[in-house]
Amino acid sequence: MKYAIWGAAVCLVLAACDGGSRYSSEESASSIQGAIGSSLASSSSTESQYSSSSTQARCSDVLAQVNRSAARDALEQFFIQKDLSAIDRFWKDPYIQHNPIAQSGVENFRNVFQSFLGSVEYEIYGVWAECDLALVLGRYGGTGIIFDMFRLDDGKFIEHWDSDGGQATASIGSSVFTTLDAEKTHYNREQITSLYEDVLIPGGDNITTLSVGTYLDESRLLSRDYLGISLSQDSSGRMESREYKKIHHVIADGDFVFVLAEATVNGETTAIYDLYQLEDGLAFQYWSSRRATPTNSSVDFPGIF
Repeated sequence: MKYAIWGAAVCLVLAACDGGSRYSSEESASSIQGAIGSSLASSSSTESQYSSSSTQARCSDVLAQVNRSAARDALEQFFIQKDLSAIDRFWKDPYIQHNPIAQSGVENFRNVFQSFLGSVEYEIYGVWAECDLALVLGRYGGTGIIFDMFRLDDGKFIEHWDSDGGQATASIGSSVFTTLDAEKTHYNREQITSLYEDVLIPGGDNITTLSVGTYLDESRLLSRDYLGISLSQDSSGRMESREYKKIHHVIADGDFVFVLAEATVNGETTAIYDLYQLEDGLAFQYWSSRRATPTNSSVDFPGIF
């Protein structure tokens, strides 16, 4: 079913999630790899490991902490400290790019930034991780607020997705969110996964009734237009029609759950980046951004999902 939904890129005041311990630029690689080795040994004896692409992912908490820290350190050292050598510590091939204007490969990434890295403005608002995926919410001076999602191997980025620019440009403050209720990670993942699989993707006239009270805290959810609670327009003033089709990736980290989903928006296949904060199993804060399928691409890329 198609239904109207809030169309802005970010609906609330955003804040940063605790990124875990910091590493110096010289210690990062060896420290991260050592921690990964310990986490893999620990988790292999207790529970099976799955990629966060799975809707049933369960991995070592240590691995999530390591990848959360690696993602924060990589972007801080590269974009904020302007340290080009961070590429050698935190990026490795094949470094697959799901951005339609970006060439895959570490050297292509290096070549793009080495001439103007010094002029890049960047601020991190939040970092979350589960299994081999990490999500960073940040603001770039030229393109605004963007979700960057990375797949990591041995503490290094090997794959990258990002939402499109130009959807939200204002700074959103410097407050810090802490990822609370770490023990509820799996439960919160199941809640939001169920919201998509049982409600959003099937659709139906009772979509709002099923969502409010079961998945959403209506009294606290400030994006009141979400899920058709009321009608809204997208950023260009059109009434927006969004039809969810499929979940591609999920990252659950404490009381935050991120979903990269496929949807049809006004008839166009679109990657939807949805981030929720939950309490007692109900979402009470929500952020969203997107990337539409390009009509053409200047590079050979594997698609937006």
